[in-house]
Amino acid sequence: MGVSWIRFCRHVIIEIVLDGSTCRDHYIGIYIATIPNRTSPPAILVRESYRHHGKVKSRTLANISGWDPVRIEALRRALRGDFD
Repeated sequence: MGVSWIRFCRHVIIEIVLDGSTCRDHYIGIYIATIPNRTSPPAILVRESYRHHGKVKSRTLANISGWDPVRIEALRRALRGDFD
């Protein structure tokens, strides 16, 4: 299982499981979502999807809109497993 630590800012460090894992019998997946805004540039978010009581849920882990696009794409490729 690939695990990576990512520092989003000096006080927020999260652990990202690159290939998904099982947590209390629920699948967890990490991905990058681009959320359109009406009058602003789109928000680029690191999100987690999981199942809870049979329903698919998602939660935002970090807003990486301020990152360089090359860095965002590198994280996106790493989460997909393109570097294996």
